[in-house]
Amino acid sequence: MIDPKTVVPKAQMMSNMGRMAGMLGLILIIASFVIGIYVSTMLNAYWVESKSVREAAKAGEFFVTTWQSIEVWRQWQSMLQFLGMGMLLFGIMVQLFVIVKALLMQGTNMFELMGGAKKE
Repeated sequence: MIDPKTVVPKAQMMSNMGRMAGMLGLILIIASFVIGIYVSTMLNAYWVESKSVREAAKAGEFFVTTWQSIEVWRQWQSMLQFLGMGMLLFGIMVQLFVIVKALLMQGTNMFELMGGAKKE
């Protein structure tokens, strides 16, 4: 028979780990959303001028530095979004693993309590 005193603390620890990973993933996704809002305001400031003004900008001017900042923030946004989704899905997977292990443990205990697999 499986001893719940040894299995349950491990399951609780894994469940807590899954919740923390899921929350971290959610925080990263929210951070990616906030970065997206910031990038959209920068894009608005960039695209509000005509094409001829933007193309005539020299190195170090507002339009050039703004476009460089937009590209950098977009890269960070995509990386955070990808990492956040990975952590969120990892947290869900750990939670499902804990549920399956708990169900298997209960099934094994019930089988042994009902007289199955008697030891001699």
